[in-house]
Amino acid sequence: MAADRNPWINSPAATVDATKWSTWKPDVAYSGGTAGTSDQARNGNAIPHQGDGQNVLFLDSHVEFAKRAYCSVEDDNIYTVARNSPPGTADLYGTVPTPGSSCTPMNRKDSLLVHDPDNFGSTTKKR
Repeated sequence: MAADRNPWINSPAATVDATKWSTWKPDVAYSGGTAGTSDQARNGNAIPHQGDGQNVLFLDSHVEFAKRAYCSVEDDNIYTVARNSPPGTADLYGTVPTPGSSCTPMNRKDSLLVHDPDNFGSTTKKR
């Protein structure tokens, strides 16, 4: 699976807007929460499409413009790390990926798409 850059990781094209995480909420009911509005759900989409969605390339080679980031196996969010509750399940909400060893999928159903970051906020570019 591949898609537009993760909106929660800094990139050369954009810096993460930390306020968006607090305003982002899936617009469907999910484990541990109630449904948000469509505007709240758009805050979790890729930056290049002004929050309308993201291009996603699936394993079977088809590309889809997904209007929400929770478009993977069992509606797992492709840009967040699963909270793993219950263990082994997909998670349409998840948590923000952070640099280091914690930036890995939580379980077999957790799809986590990352990209080469802008050196995680450093002013020095990687080669």
